[in-house]
Amino acid sequence: MKTVLLPTGTILYHGTDSPKNFTMLRGPSWLVDDIRKAEEWAGWSKSGGGRKKRVLEFSTKKTLKLLDTRALRQWRRVGILLMDDDDPCMWGLARKVAEAGFDGWLGNTEVMISRPKDALTSGQVLGPGET
Repeated sequence: MKTVLLPTGTILYHGTDSPKNFTMLRGPSWLVDDIRKAEEWAGWSKSGGGRKKRVLEFSTKKTLKLLDTRALRQWRRVGILLMDDDDPCMWGLARKVAEAGFDGWLGNTEVMISRPKDALTSGQVLGPGET
């Protein structure tokens, strides 16, 4: 299985429209290195309820060790290897990946960070038009 190292200080973004105000991600989360892509993700939810689109900026506080799962075949291999499941649940897999000594995994254009509080330092919160 291939491993990718993400250097300390790498800037990553998380788009959200959660009605809750937060600056640190509390559980396994998808991030991207392209602020425009994060803006797109901020608008994925179609429900109302006081949702506020914004992009959270983070930097890696250490070099992150990631599994490279860019090919679906490798994603299945990770699931089989760590969970004995060829179509693993993302949250369960995030826990197993962390237990195996990895900080997360690299997808096609995004990064899943299993334990954000251990891997990231929060930065700016950017609202619409501020990115």
